[in-house]
Amino acid sequence: MQIPIFVEPNYRESIWARQTLEGILQESAHKKYKALLLEDCDYTSIDLEALFREEHRMVILVGTSISWMPDALTFFAQNGVSCILISYEPSESTAIRGTVRMDYVAAMYMLLTYLSGCGHNRIAMYGFNPNSSADVIKKSCFERWNRQHPHVTGKNTFFNRASLGQCYAEFARVRSNFDAVICANDIVAASLLRRLKQDGVRVPEDLFLVSFGNSALSQRVRPSITSVSLDHVEKGRQAVNLYAYLYRQEPSTSVSVRVRSNLTVRQSTDMIPPDAAAMNASQPHMDYANAVDFYSDPEAQQILNAESMLNACDETDLRFLHGLLSGKTYEALENELFLSSSALRYRLKRMMTISGCKNRAELGDFLALCESLGLFSGCMEQPSP
Repeated sequence: MQIPIFVEPNYRESIWARQTLEGILQESAHKKYKALLLEDCDYTSIDLEALFREEHRMVILVGTSISWMPDALTFFAQNGVSCILISYEPSESTAIRGTVRMDYVAAMYMLLTYLSGCGHNRIAMYGFNPNSSADVIKKSCFERWNRQHPHVTGKNTFFNRASLGQCYAEFARVRSNFDAVICANDIVAASLLRRLKQDGVRVPEDLFLVSFGNSALSQRVRPSITSVSLDHVEKGRQAVNLYAYLYRQEPSTSVSVRVRSNLTVRQSTDMIPPDAAAMNASQPHMDYANAVDFYSDPEAQQILNAESMLNACDETDLRFLHGLLSGKTYEALENELFLSSSALRYRLKRMMTISGCKNRAELGDFLALCESLGLFSGCMEQPSP
């Protein structure tokens, strides 16, 4: 069986899309299916007759934005192609055969209930992207919670409209109104931590901070970030299983799959353990907003690159990079790390590729950003659980 896969262009290079594709490829290989990733072309230019031949006209569509995804869905519907969606919550459409996404409703209420149980009820929602269908769901949950638990009057939602700097400027003006912040993802949370440190705001003493992702970044920064897991690899696996199931069913059959999250408590909430409160809720109505490209913000892209680097680095890599940042010579690093000069050059070339840096000057700036995030502060210790 052949499984065609299209990925939203602006989402394609994100760590979340790469993890989703990893799950698709793993499960496809395990089931001996052929995963056909169509990423080098516009979906409107595909010869659909040649693509499907005798196969069912069905694709997996990966994306999040409420600007790109509806147009793609309309195109496929008009051409008799049904879709299995990953990460996107659609409006009513006859082309939808299935959806696979995180249970963002349960995850959002998990964070809200946890913070409330810790005695922190003056909560801000920070860095949410109005162009992301997932963030629209989180925002709706947050608004419903605030109607039921009113603790803050005035502005309590701070959007990232492709500028984390502007988002923080708006938040900083009213920061004293809050005792907790829910960040849209670990990239946003790392940015906020960095800026709070620069302004002398202590986490968790002055402000509790939680996030979505449970990534390597959330474990490594200091303080480490309390976060709910978003298993994008599992979403990819489930999409392949769903494709295989629907392939054998009548066209009228549709299925929705939601992957549940788990809460990992870390330093940003003073390691306070959660209680066992139930957090089930129905999905609220979703309002759409103007399109914004989260990935066009240079700061967000740099932190995404830092996350990619953390996933690719071992402890020796981190010690090497920290040594470069500290101004150590190659000879000193060779002796300290017990590596040859050729091994160090290989590691440097690899880190340049991962970080997206074109020269040593750009790498220096990138490493300074990593240092400001606290990524090297624990390079000789194990990451927090």
